[in-house]
Amino acid sequence: ELEEKFVCSHIGFLNQDRNSPVLWEAVGELGKEIPAFKEKLVLRFIGKTDPLCLQQLAEQELSAHVEQISYVPHSEVLTYTRATQLLMLLVNDVPNVMGHIPGKTYEYVGSRRPVLGIGPPKADFARIISESKSGTVSGFQDKEGMKRALFKMFSQYKKGKLHTEDADIDRFTRKHAAGQIANFMNEMISEKA
Repeated sequence: ELEEKFVCSHIGFLNQDRNSPVLWEAVGELGKEIPAFKEKLVLRFIGKTDPLCLQQLAEQELSAHVEQISYVPHSEVLTYTRATQLLMLLVNDVPNVMGHIPGKTYEYVGSRRPVLGIGPPKADFARIISESKSGTVSGFQDKEGMKRALFKMFSQYKKGKLHTEDADIDRFTRKHAAGQIANFMNEMISEKA
């Protein structure tokens, strides 16, 4: 069952490299521009959250909308991902981010809840979000893109229509990946024989 409020969740360790002050500015500005947005907003952080992130949220007058949960067993995490209105996927702002796919990308996609990704729109994790029709990705500094995405998702939430599009996500499962590896290994063995 979905949360009643506009719960935007980040699950996992949110360190300084993943923290997005631009996202918090976008959320803060939307809250000032659209009172209903701020009224319904809950920013849920499950896992260790960098104190600087919490300070930046306070500067945007969002502290009252922050819910922190320090640790949840993995078996319970899936309950949170399926019940949240929006999942936030913030990747590390580091040089090698293009080839990095956080493991939670697959869990987020599998939850079939909308994802707002923050990182390079041409990165591998962004391609998965796009191909699975799971959400949208805004660049690290694209505040206007973040605001547009959040406004669109909030508008859908108010109408009771915030969901992902139907897409074939089976190819993003562990079973499918294991099958691809097995096929690749079989091809290698066949070539050497």
